[in-house]
Amino acid sequence: MHKTCIRCKETKDKTLFYNLKALRPNDDGYDYYCKECRNLAVKKTFKTNRVKCSNIDCNKANYARQLCRMNYDRSIRIERRKKK
Repeated sequence: MHKTCIRCKETKDKTLFYNLKALRPNDDGYDYYCKECRNLAVKKTFKTNRVKCSNIDCNKANYARQLCRMNYDRSIRIERRKKK
């Protein structure tokens, strides 16, 4: 049970690949990148795309809607309360 990483082009055991929840046609249920390459890509993206939360007095990294994870979740909870 081996798979080839499309980034480093090495054939590795499938346990060295993350599982994918969303399957695409002709997909085997594993990520295209090995864990090592995926982690390097995430670290690079995090370093280059540092945008601060737009909420006042919050210096956390941006998640969605220009908000950090905590403020984003809070905004979702407020929206749900308004719908009820």
